Amino acid sequence: MLASLTIDLPSIDLAAITPTPFWQNGLDWFATPDDVVAIHAALAALSDADVAAALTTNPGVIVDAEAWPAVAYKGGSSLGVVTGSWHAVAADGTTLTVVVMAADDDAEAVALRQIDLFSLMTDIFTLAASE
Repeated sequence: MLASLTIDLPSIDLAAITPTPFWQNGLDWFATPDDVVAIHAALAALSDADVAAALTTNPGVIVDAEAWPAVAYKGGSSLGVVTGSWHAVAADGTTLTVVVMAADDDAEAVALRQIDLFSLMTDIFTLAASE
């Protein structure tokens, strides 16, 4: 596909790429957990099948599909940053929205803790389903 492009692509020196985040105080997405919750609510209110399909294809974590038949997930990461957000509707109609965000100057530490953070989300869904 790249070979078929009619533009000149920039050459990237892979040796010059560093795992240190460059945007610690600069350009990036700056949303609070409340912002993300509001976005999930607005997207759910659209009742748009395409939006729902895009957000429910990957639940982000393992959930009991009987307990949580609809799980919308959006996550993202950059060096030193990881986020995950879930807007789920339980079988009984209860809605649960959860947002997790982690950031640190030590990008490797954040990457290593991502599994732990997302495991906590699995636990939240398991516990919420049992109540």
